[in-house]
Amino acid sequence: LFTDVTTIPLQTVLSEAGSNVTLACPGVTEHSLVLMLEWRSHVKLVEYMGESTTVWEHRHRITLLPDTFSLHFHPVTAEDSAEYSCLVNNRPKPEAVVRLVVQGKFNKIIS
Repeated sequence: LFTDVTTIPLQTVLSEAGSNVTLACPGVTEHSLVLMLEWRSHVKLVEYMGESTTVWEHRHRITLLPDTFSLHFHPVTAEDSAEYSCLVNNRPKPEAVVRLVVQGKFNKIIS
């Protein structure tokens, strides 16, 4: 199954390495009926299924916030720069893709 990602909106979140960052799951509010949910980048990060949450990667610094199903990094690192998608209730594609861009604290601009 191949989905056309060009039709999916992209949200960009800029952050600084070492800070705490929360990525909202596009289209989900505290009133949404969420039976299952998955956050993924190039791998599955977090899976929620009816009250049970499994964090697959970076357990020590990634949390799923219970009310909004946001992905919370504490702290974020440069390696977290990626595109993240939040798949709700087994939908084949996300409402939007969230691109996280993490900049180092002391990045010098080289021209």
